[in-house]
Amino acid sequence: MSETAAAEERWLSADELAARWGVDPSTIRNQRRLGEGPKGWARFGKSILRILESDVAAYERAQREAFERERRQWAPPSEAGAA
Repeated sequence: MSETAAAEERWLSADELAARWGVDPSTIRNQRRLGEGPKGWARFGKSILRILESDVAAYERAQREAFERERRQWAPPSEAGAA
């Protein structure tokens, strides 16, 4: 992503991300501390942390795709060919 596009994109705080996911903000802080969850957090000054909305969307998409792959792996065999 270009620097200009990133400047125009929305930055989310941990509280905003928590609201988006319907979890407590401490969950987001713990994920970050443990190296889990979306990557790409940026620090502005001493205490302001933000993440680009596109980084969150990419993480959400990857999680959905992983869930679908795992679900297909454990799905029962198709009965379409049974006669």
